Amino acid sequence: MATEDESIFVQDVKVRRVWAGAGIRPIRVVSGSHFRTAVFGAISIDGRQIFRQYDVFDGPSFLDFLKKLHGKFGPMYLFLDKARQHRRTKIVTEYMRQHRRMLRVRWIPTASPEFDAMEECWRQGEKDLSALPRFPTTLQDLKTFLAGYYRTRRFDLDMRGFLLTSRCFPLTKLRRPGYLEGRYTLDSSVLVEMLAGTHTGGQLSSRLEKRVLTGHTCMVNIAEAGYILCRKIGHAKALTAIRALLDSRVLYVEEGEEVHAAVSRIKCARAISLGDSYTIAVSELTSTRPVFLSRENDMTLEMSREPFKLEPLFLR
Repeated sequence: MATEDESIFVQDVKVRRVWAGAGIRPIRVVSGSHFRTAVFGAISIDGRQIFRQYDVFDGPSFLDFLKKLHGKFGPMYLFLDKARQHRRTKIVTEYMRQHRRMLRVRWIPTASPEFDAMEECWRQGEKDLSALPRFPTTLQDLKTFLAGYYRTRRFDLDMRGFLLTSRCFPLTKLRRPGYLEGRYTLDSSVLVEMLAGTHTGGQLSSRLEKRVLTGHTCMVNIAEAGYILCRKIGHAKALTAIRALLDSRVLYVEEGEEVHAAVSRIKCARAISLGDSYTIAVSELTSTRPVFLSRENDMTLEMSREPFKLEPLFLR
């Protein structure tokens, strides 16, 4: 039994607060290239793992990795998400059909990364990459780091803990902040709850600090949450709360040209607010499900007209 997934690593798209000595402004040299590399990985229930790097994530590259995975792990049940490259590429589906007696594929529910143990491998890799004192300035440097990291890193994850029914919460429980697990994109409405220290926000902050929950957001959402909080408690207190949240390093703050380009595309096609467009954009770029505090009319209308790539989750 094994689970497989892919992650796209891009140069110079993350902005994060980092520790530095008093009076010292940390400087990271970046190239602005936005080159990318695709890392494919799989882990088995008995702890074996395999990682390979490709230039792109498409049907042929997935098939090549699938053959390597099948050759190393042998007969198995393989858990996959419902990515187009997995389900709608003819050469891939033909390979699965020809080897269906030795390779049984089981599909992870749509927009449910919390069931995939590989998501934790990517989260740890992103965290360690962001913590480097000098970020790789060329694509080859980035590939070299990732190759060495995933070749030598042993994750020792409990795959059963991700797949067994104890994690398959009913939807009513999944909506509760105290049950959220895995990787999500947090909207400004959710950040307001965290900054204001409400019961909902406290539950989310606790899970983020325990690394049970991984949160992605962007500076626009943080700014929006800041001005909403400012109206309630004043600018000084709101600014202090935002700085404390950023300094806690519990959130991945996504920035860069790709985020803004995705927002332009989404806002052009969807009748939703600019803030919600940023949430959806970050969700798509990080392959994480977007989380909103409550359902608003414009989002409801857009979802009925055409579903988003990753189904939004509403806490209320």
